[in-house]
Amino acid sequence: MADFHETSQIDQEQAQWEANHHHTQQMLHLEIKKEKMHHKYELESLRLQVQLAQAQSQPHQLQPLPLLHVPKDQVYLP
Repeated sequence: MADFHETSQIDQEQAQWEANHHHTQQMLHLEIKKEKMHHKYELESLRLQVQLAQAQSQPHQLQPLPLLHVPKDQVYLP
């Protein structure tokens, strides 16, 4: 009977460890995704700033800037 209780305790501890490990992995994945999104929009902002600077330095060659459609659920506001 003692072996059963010991095995049950070990199973519970292992299940708890696995649940904690899975949760930690999910949180790290979300953090990485958040960082990637931030850098993606930061790069896009810099690209647009360069495009604007180029357009302002050559006023005689004004061309419409391409408009990007960014879905509202993907807008990053710092």
